[in-house]
Amino acid sequence: MVNTRSKRAAVLLPAPSRMLDDGGVQERVQLIRPATRDRMAQAEFTASNWGRTDEGHRRMLWNHGIGELPSHRESRFWLASGLLLPVWDRLPAENMRVRRLTSDDGISLIGRVLDAEQVSAVRAGFGLDGGPAMTGAEALAAVLERGNALALANGWRLARRRLMGAERVEVEGPGDTDLPALRRMGCTVEIVSFRARIFAPNAGAMERILDRWRLAA
Repeated sequence: MVNTRSKRAAVLLPAPSRMLDDGGVQERVQLIRPATRDRMAQAEFTASNWGRTDEGHRRMLWNHGIGELPSHRESRFWLASGLLLPVWDRLPAENMRVRRLTSDDGISLIGRVLDAEQVSAVRAGFGLDGGPAMTGAEALAAVLERGNALALANGWRLARRRLMGAERVEVEGPGDTDLPALRRMGCTVEIVSFRARIFAPNAGAMERILDRWRLAA
């Protein structure tokens, strides 16, 4: 498929359907591009600018997309290594990936991979305080991609909610007097069913929230 507006190419595949709150079923598709994988409702896709094209045109745009990709990307993860079996019950019950790696200075390591939001819980399980702070981008990925709700020290929560066909990060817990401060941080306030709901639209807003109200230990 090719998007006539953005001039991007993608491979179209079916995606699992979604059960709606009213009991209906939403048919969905996924678009695989050189660096991303997006899912959308079938009706939204049909009304979009995506359409079929000939193989030569699609291949040209696909190769152009590959050429625009950065040579590498950086990300953070943590490795719980050493004698893990005696303390296995203190490690997360999900994300049991094991990696073997060699550091730049030649140290070989093997262990369980921890996501950013799991580090504090694991440290607390071992009686340790502190630890690395989660960045806004890591918090956004934890909530939107992995569906993990993040509790803030002031009692609020950052949770994934689906609204108007899109996955969003909602800030749960603020009162009316908190809305001006959250707007200044880049959050959006929308009236849904006669109630004000607050959403963090991007990593920058998440970063400012975490700077102001730390994650709960």
